[in-house]
Amino acid sequence: MIVSLPRVPRHTALSLAALITAMAVTAPLAAQAATALTSRQLESARSNYVSICGRCHGVDGLGGEGPPLAIPELHRAPDDATLIQIISLGIPGTAMNGTRWLLPDELTELAAYVRSLAPRSGSATVTGDASRGRELYERGRCDGCHTVGGFGTARGPDLTSVGTRRGATYLREALLEPEAALPRGLTQIPLGFADYLMVRVVDERGTEVRGMRMNEDTYTIQIKDARGVIHSFYKPSLRELDKQFDRSLMRSYRDAFTDPEVDDLVSYLMSLTGSTARLVS
Repeated sequence: MIVSLPRVPRHTALSLAALITAMAVTAPLAAQAATALTSRQLESARSNYVSICGRCHGVDGLGGEGPPLAIPELHRAPDDATLIQIISLGIPGTAMNGTRWLLPDELTELAAYVRSLAPRSGSATVTGDASRGRELYERGRCDGCHTVGGFGTARGPDLTSVGTRRGATYLREALLEPEAALPRGLTQIPLGFADYLMVRVVDERGTEVRGMRMNEDTYTIQIKDARGVIHSFYKPSLRELDKQFDRSLMRSYRDAFTDPEVDDLVSYLMSLTGSTARLVS
């Protein structure tokens, strides 16, 4: 039996309630669509994927700033209805935004295309040894800035579930070229990220302070330095205020670890999925 999907004019804004109702109709069809996409639907879904999802998840689904999708199982989307909901509404509290402008059938086709990436998962295999990677994580004193499972210092991003939020390629780049892989925050600013912004200030006495911006409003700015000390400044009284969008508090590990050791460390980081954090042995 052929089921006709509800059509909505492209220039009509769908209310959230209407979209959820439409999703309830289209979600059961996602599994069918995964194996029955026409060439036109496939091309349309791929185009939507590249333009909407590719920047974070990689045009081939191998991950990047976002987690890889070319894997056998999506932890947050065990079924097609959930995957469609995530694509449409996003994931609260994360950098995953929704795509509410897509029509119901486009959501179904995009979800089916994401599922179709799974057979390519072999190319996304992480080759390092996670157990050795954990030893390198501890040897490199990564817990001086990061936390895993509640252990460490929260100067930088928490890594407890980093394996579900980043791709292996992105993590490798973050280790070797941290200033080229600056993490984006949830509150975006024109240059693409808000959290972990490096700032250099010179106060009215000529004292220089460098650190990570913690908070800022029209008149004040708060900075956490490398020792974890928080400084608050009244901006009109500062001699200099330099927001360094191309700098990172994290140092490069290019000279600290060999290539195989970097593979091991990336493998360990990719193994951190929340509930399994610090259980690798």
